[in-house]
Amino acid sequence: MGARLGLRQSLVSIRPLLLVPWDWASPTQNLASFAVQLLSPAPQPITSSPALQFEKIFSQRPKLLREDFSGTLLVSGEWVKSDPERRSFGVDIDPEVFDWAKDRNLPKLANDQRERIQMELRDVLTVKEAKLPEVDVVCANNYSWQCFKSEDRLSSYFQTAFDGLKPGGMFVIDTFGGTDTKEECQEIISDHQIKLEDGTKGEFCYVYEQTRYTPETREMDIAVSFDFVDGSSLQHAFTYSWRIWPFDKVKELLMNAGFSEIRVYKDVTDDSGQYRHAEDPTDHADW
Repeated sequence: MGARLGLRQSLVSIRPLLLVPWDWASPTQNLASFAVQLLSPAPQPITSSPALQFEKIFSQRPKLLREDFSGTLLVSGEWVKSDPERRSFGVDIDPEVFDWAKDRNLPKLANDQRERIQMELRDVLTVKEAKLPEVDVVCANNYSWQCFKSEDRLSSYFQTAFDGLKPGGMFVIDTFGGTDTKEECQEIISDHQIKLEDGTKGEFCYVYEQTRYTPETREMDIAVSFDFVDGSSLQHAFTYSWRIWPFDKVKELLMNAGFSEIRVYKDVTDDSGQYRHAEDPTDHADW
């Protein structure tokens, strides 16, 4: 394994804090369910910037993707649509999200595209047991990996990601932190006009809450709610419990796993979708 260390690449995509709920549910057809699908994070971080960076770094197009914490396979779908030779392996522990994908997202793909996506229902820490082929890119989007609250478990996950890559592979994660994350807060993110499949029109507001932060452990609880124009609301539709890992510790654990180089990319402006190389994002209140 030692001879391969210099050929693997860890790409850490740093973005300003924006918590949007992956559609981890099987919602009914109403305003709340439409909000869930509408607010699912766009797969742009893996299908554009990192894929292009891979080509620049290694002078070849990545073909195989492993999408950890895949949810309803939005990233995998965009991956296989972008190139007829691309395949993806989606890994998630929740059978409901795969059922949602089968009912709602996969039917939007062509037959040959669906055939190039393989679903693996398992804990990402046990993905070796699936005996998947080594891939060009492993991604863990939407800060999902921050559910690991112990250093041992996080180290195990980074090692699993490393071991699943081809020589010359790349691991893509996003993370956040900064002094502003240490305070309880509530923020109205945005208003959305929507139209349901039956033609019903509506509007909702997406509300982000940071309900708890424990300085001693850097653990935090987050909730996402939806407020509707008729006065109704869906409170705490999604909840997350994460640990905010110091950036230097993330780099240390990645290097211990065997990655030879870490590159940090940060949004040029909030939600612009444009990225630039940044040596250290930790000089901002939010990063």
